[in-house]
Amino acid sequence: EGKQLACEALYLYGVMLLIVDSRIPGIVRERLLVSFDRYSGKTSVSASNIDEVCKLLRSTGYTPATGGVPSRRPAQYPESFFQRIEIDSEFIDVVVSRLSSDDVYGQ
Repeated sequence: EGKQLACEALYLYGVMLLIVDSRIPGIVRERLLVSFDRYSGKTSVSASNIDEVCKLLRSTGYTPATGGVPSRRPAQYPESFFQRIEIDSEFIDVVVSRLSSDDVYGQ
């Protein structure tokens, strides 16, 4: 049925966003996207999704703790970060109901 795959996909999406945000500063992500866009040119297939990728990976304002300097966490973080790309609410409802009622791994 794909219960396991759906649950893991949603989980990994969140984990990947948090890891990218904590390990690669926002300004670096933005510069990487600009350089990728310039390198690939407008004829690339990936150019059609570059706006969505830029929207997702732009700076959040989160700064992790480094060298004794405390972390800086913006208001509504990470909820506002996850809301940048809308995930179908019906999909989330299905995943939550499966996790609460079924054994996802069928053991």
